[in-house]
Order: sequence, then structure tokens, then C-alpha cells
Amino acid sequence: METDDGIARVEFLDAVPKHRWPEPETDSATVDFDAGEGQVVVLGVVKNGDSRHELVCDSLTLQTDQRGTLEATVRIDEDDQDSEIVMGYTEAFHYRLVVEFDDAVPGEYVVRHLDENGDPQFEVQEVLMVEPEGYQRRDRE
Repeated sequence: METDDGIARVEFLDAVPKHRWPEPETDSATVDFDAGEGQVVVLGVVKNGDSRHELVCDSLTLQTDQRGTLEATVRIDEDDQDSEIVMGYTEAFHYRLVVEFDDAVPGEYVVRHLDENGDPQFEVQEVLMVEPEGYQRRDRE
């Protein structure tokens, strides 16, 4: 995975062990700004692929513009091309991406999902509605 300067730590869990009912019909992703000091967590689901596939965090790009923008790209990758048993239904891959920053959290986020051919299948943008430097994590008791 490619990362830019300003990103201190990345943790990607490509198969969160959970099930949702009803099963998601489309991709989704959301950013938790209140994840920890200097951290954000992206929770998402990719709806595509089959049992031969896995998710990879393809790239993280941190743009140091006025508010800061993090772009995260998650891609479906074919893990086992020679598998003799293929589950023919469309998988719902749940993932968790933790990003810790050297400085303040960025103010804008773009999350992209690419299919197994590298083509875009989903994109969402989220914006923190206060200045990132002024955002203080709530105390949890």
C-alpha cells in the first residue's frame, strides 16, 4: 500500500467478522472523526466479487491543502485464481481502516472502491464541518 508523508500509522482489516441483515445491496463507507487522538476510522462495505476475492487498501493519499484531504482507495483483489470451489454469490466485504496522522486530522475525505478490474464502482466524500485544528475529541466517560 502506498502512503504519503503525514500519515503515522495505518491498520487495515479486510474481513471484519460480521454479518448484516438485510445484506447490503450497495457499497458504502463512512468516516468516524472521533476515533482517537489524531485518528480516523473508515468503516465500509464493498459489494462485489466472490469467494476467490479479498480486499486490499490500495493507496492512501494525504493532500496538504488548506483543510487537508485524505483519499483512500480500497480494491477487490483476486486472491485464489485456482480455487476449485467458488461460492457463486456476490460477496459483501466489510472492512475497517484506521489512519493515524502526524498532525491534526484532515478536514476532507474521499473514499473510493475499485472492482477486480481496477474500475471505480463507488466514491463518497465527507467533510468535517469545523476547522481540523479546532476539532477536539469528546471526552468519553
